[in-house]
Amino acid sequence: MGSITFPKIMIFLCLVGSGALGYFDWKQTQEIAKLKEALRPNGWVETTVRETQKLGKQYAELSKALSGDALVGQESPLTYIAEIADKPKIDIGEVDIQPSERPGSRTTNTIDKEYVITPAKRDRAYPKMSIANFLFTLEDKSPRIRVTSLTLNQLNRDNPRKTRVKPTEYPSDLFTFSATVTSRQRKE
Repeated sequence: MGSITFPKIMIFLCLVGSGALGYFDWKQTQEIAKLKEALRPNGWVETTVRETQKLGKQYAELSKALSGDALVGQESPLTYIAEIADKPKIDIGEVDIQPSERPGSRTTNTIDKEYVITPAKRDRAYPKMSIANFLFTLEDKSPRIRVTSLTLNQLNRDNPRKTRVKPTEYPSDLFTFSATVTSRQRKE
């Protein structure tokens, strides 16, 4: 066989190196073919981009629908209503809330949950502006809650137990109220 010389070692290393380079070239060619396949019309990249755009639009619509909905973070509408009643500019204070449920539309598969709201102290009266602010804020902060019924009873200034006002008397701006709010929800 002969002696191992520098030129023979160089030839051997070049053969091994060219074999390794050939293998890496073959792997890169396969990778380029996969990428070209993914980039072709209706390929993986185009399909993924379309799906991402569709999901992005859905997310934008849903977040827009829920924006400003203070009820989203609440566990139940009962706590939402109680928190709104305690706000400083509303100043209704403690309220009694009686929940009830009735079937909604059969075609939309919904349930209407109704809550009858009355002041905790039955003889306490409020100015019309406080009652209006309370009911407005309930609807304004959550698009899922709507006031569906309101009963106002005017109180006489001189005698709070007397609800009728004589034609010669100046009526009071103090009222007791009972309001019904409805929250429409999907059946689960």
